[in-house]
Amino acid sequence: MADFLTFAKWDGETVTVRFIQRSCAMSEDLRGKGEVRAAGGAASAHVTEVARGTGDGPTLSTEAQHRRAAIAGAAGTALEYYEFSIYATLGLLFAPLFFPGGNSVLIALASFGVGYVARPVGGLLAGWLGDRFGRRRVLIATVLAMGTFATLMGLLPTYAQIGLAAPVLLVVLRLLQGLSAGGELIGAVTYVAESSTSGRRTLSSALTTTGSVLGFALAPLVTALVALGLDNEAMASWGWRVPFLLCLPLTAGVFLLRRSLAESTEFDDAKSDGTVQRSPLRALVREHRMAILRAFGISVAVNGTGYLALAYFPVMLAARLPEEGGALRWWNAGALLLTCGVILGFARLATVFGHQRLMRIGLGLFAVFSTPLVMVLTTTTSAVVASIAYFGFMVLVALQSATAYLTMTRDLFPPEVRFSGAAISFNLGNVLAGGLAPLLISAAVQATGDGIIPAYFAIAVSVVGLVCMIGVRARDAGAVAAD
Repeated sequence: MADFLTFAKWDGETVTVRFIQRSCAMSEDLRGKGEVRAAGGAASAHVTEVARGTGDGPTLSTEAQHRRAAIAGAAGTALEYYEFSIYATLGLLFAPLFFPGGNSVLIALASFGVGYVARPVGGLLAGWLGDRFGRRRVLIATVLAMGTFATLMGLLPTYAQIGLAAPVLLVVLRLLQGLSAGGELIGAVTYVAESSTSGRRTLSSALTTTGSVLGFALAPLVTALVALGLDNEAMASWGWRVPFLLCLPLTAGVFLLRRSLAESTEFDDAKSDGTVQRSPLRALVREHRMAILRAFGISVAVNGTGYLALAYFPVMLAARLPEEGGALRWWNAGALLLTCGVILGFARLATVFGHQRLMRIGLGLFAVFSTPLVMVLTTTTSAVVASIAYFGFMVLVALQSATAYLTMTRDLFPPEVRFSGAAISFNLGNVLAGGLAPLLISAAVQATGDGIIPAYFAIAVSVVGLVCMIGVRARDAGAVAAD
């Protein structure tokens, strides 16, 4: 008969029971993680976790929690970026209805960037709440708020109907949407990374960031499907509202999915150990200033290159090739959907070679290939050629998406300040290099006539990212040696 040890753990809220088949000497500190270590030799212990849960959310097996966390993280992130990117996708259509007169391209990009101004404040608030009271509740709140404000945008009357109040309300809703989105992506990556085992952490985190690209893909795809049944006049008059209104049922679905989650494993452990900070922001500034700077620089690199592809190029191509607008939407959506698979492929490579090594390679490739890709995108008159070059740029973005977010969260910050540190750093970089850069680049291109300016920008932010990666080490003890 097999020799079993039984362990029970009570932390005031949770009873965790494990049956462990003993085949070696084991360390006494299991810390609720399902880990078994050999004392002075190889281990072949078999662990079965019967239950794990907290008073905040349902009780789930570890395996079920891992799957549900990854799916819920990806779904919420997809919703965030769908809601945010339909603004950029449809901006050229509805901008004249709210901002009559003026340069439609600059107005579309400017109103797109407005939402990013509030993101650091949202990240600051979400990070503090997440580090103080838990990740799960914050991620539920962000989804509900984002969906509500996006739906209201689809219901707004136009300038012709209510005058100046129309653009004012649009900008206010965009700001509120940015405030609520400040903790979404980085909070979801934090939650998923903390809820996954070491061997699955890179892939699970990459699945969450895949949601951002999927959201950007859904925006032109939904827009193209709506446009199939409408002529140009109807699409510009009221058809643009439909993608916004779809946020309501999508939000309801993601809410139900996240409502079923338990709290993250590492935050639960921090509560059990008494290491949760009463003032996480104070501890962050006092003890982790260098980590904040590193994460900010990495965010500048990731968001700077990413938003060239996701925000600047689609608007620029739509303005350059207006007669190819319908084809570009389909090609753009197809390229983004393919990119989702590429991200997961790179994540699998990262489990072998190390996520930080692949990230450094990706930043180096951006520095080399940005100029030729941008030259094609800014000179071609073919939607097919433009889409191929666009996909090439997105492959490089995918390499960053598969690797960088785990570094910005788990590698750089300990659990007690992780949400705050990552959210503040990420959103500051997001505003500087993501929300505002497309607008500034567009203005610079129009002022100078130099279409290669986006490539110069991509090279510059890639160098910033490489510098900030110097000396960064993976937090996992069992991580690939290259990291």
